[in-house]
Amino acid sequence: MPSDVAATRAPARRPRPRGGILALALVLVVFAGAVVTALFSARRVVGAVPGKGGLLSVAATGSGFLVGTTTGAFASSDGRTWSPVGALPGPSPVAGDGTRVLAASGRALVASTDLRTVAPVATLPAVPSAVAAGPDGSAYVIDRSGALVRVDSGGNAVQVGRPGPESVLGLAVVGSSPPVVYAAGLGTGLWRSDDGGERWSRLLATPAQAILPGAGTPDRILLGTPGGLLVTRDGGRSWHLSALQVPVRGIALSGGRYYALGEDRLLLVSQDGERDWRPLSAAGQQ
Repeated sequence: MPSDVAATRAPARRPRPRGGILALALVLVVFAGAVVTALFSARRVVGAVPGKGGLLSVAATGSGFLVGTTTGAFASSDGRTWSPVGALPGPSPVAGDGTRVLAASGRALVASTDLRTVAPVATLPAVPSAVAAGPDGSAYVIDRSGALVRVDSGGNAVQVGRPGPESVLGLAVVGSSPPVVYAAGLGTGLWRSDDGGERWSRLLATPAQAILPGAGTPDRILLGTPGGLLVTRDGGRSWHLSALQVPVRGIALSGGRYYALGEDRLLLVSQDGERDWRPLSAAGQQ
């Protein structure tokens, strides 16, 4: 009987070669990582703003687009192929009014209508952190201390108002006599001055970098934040998140279309500024 039991006992299992399995798993992980990296790199290359500088702002005109970064400005006629603007090295905040673009490099403020040549506008009293196009051909700049400067159509730069919020990255001006000024920063949120910069009040504490006021109606404001594009239709009393729910570094309006600069360095386009955002590089046309 004992021999019969021994004869029916199941054979012992051989240990599996774990080293081979681990090696295969490592190969698969490396391969998958390479595929993901290749796809991500391809996305950045096709239509992405070149360089590694931080994104500051975007401007749009009938001639194309200008993107300001911490290492210089880049221009594109179609939002897909970009080239550096040699006249704008270093940090270059930009802005536009649909007809011309403004850009700062150091204390120099310049303008362009064709994105190929720039003309000097003014020498500024300090290096600005944000630029805005004002009414009647004027321009507004603000430095990191909150000092707001107006540059008239003749190139005369004069400080206006009292110091506003510090470390502003987004600036916008609406109307005149006096103008309404909006300023936004990642550490300060969104601020508004109804008297040209004399008194400021905070509209929203959410970190923000880009502002597009009067987008369709006077009370409609688009605000670019690290969490996406916020929209208000009542002058800032209430806000809702648009369909664009990625970090937004710049916003522009030109030819009835809205453009947003995403953190992935791609320019996106929308017909109404709230829905159906898509990469301009895949849109086929401006």
